Amino acid sequence: GVNLSNMTLFRLTKRIAETRFCSRREAERLVSLGMVKVNGSSENVHKGTHIGVDDEVRIYGNKLTFPEPGKKRNTLYMAYKLRGELVTYSDPRGRPTIFQRLEAMGLPKNLIAVGRLDYQSEGLLLLTLDGAYARELELPENDYLRRYKARVSSGTFTEHMKNQLMRGVQLAPGEPVCRPIIANLLYSDNLASARKSRNGKRRLKDKESKQMVENYKRNKANVNHWLDVRVTEGKYREVRRALGSVGCYVDHLVRTQFGPYELGKLPKGAVRLIRKRVYVSENVPEVEGDKASEVEEESKEELD
Repeated sequence: GVNLSNMTLFRLTKRIAETRFCSRREAERLVSLGMVKVNGSSENVHKGTHIGVDDEVRIYGNKLTFPEPGKKRNTLYMAYKLRGELVTYSDPRGRPTIFQRLEAMGLPKNLIAVGRLDYQSEGLLLLTLDGAYARELELPENDYLRRYKARVSSGTFTEHMKNQLMRGVQLAPGEPVCRPIIANLLYSDNLASARKSRNGKRRLKDKESKQMVENYKRNKANVNHWLDVRVTEGKYREVRRALGSVGCYVDHLVRTQFGPYELGKLPKGAVRLIRKRVYVSENVPEVEGDKASEVEEESKEELD
């Protein structure tokens, strides 16, 4: 049963929801079915049960890890996830993880990632100790914008492809059609390289540069296109799968925005502490601190 010797108690179902294991309503359902055990027993556990910080909670045998209660939960970080870095606490294959790197920088343990990025993707990743706020940002019905810069390999990026994405595509057989995806062409690598060379930024002869432009116009095969992609649903590998379904292979993906939070000029691998959290109805947050070292000092001050 619950250890009543703990001085501070928290509602069980709320604490379960904070872990993002499930919603608070689903937690109440699991409690009523006897699926939730507190300190090894489901006896006398109901939706009004309160627990202390030292109580152990298991659902289907899985031990839950709770964020620390109190003001610490309000902490929100914006990190630049590196390419070739996993969004997980540990990897059996020994690959680097963002949580290991952030912990080495002095950030809190048990941070929750908001909307994961896959191993080869990079860019903006929000991290918090507040599972409820993480769910607020991730739930599709809240319509938080996810924005990406994607480099794709295809002969060309056509209006037909753009319209297909806008209508919504099926990401896998049997899955429902995803929400509309907005994708706009920013520029194409070969043409951009040619223009740079003509401006003197690369040491190519004018004749050679002109030929690059002509080749681009005549044959657009094997050209890399950079796209601005916007989604609101956040399904598993949604951008890669959606673009792949219309014939565009994504070989580089950078998340630049999640809801009101924008990557801006945050350096690769760096972290910022966000002092003001934003909900659907609020304005863009104030973001302070550019360097990981500054964040480390600020976070220790706030969390001590």
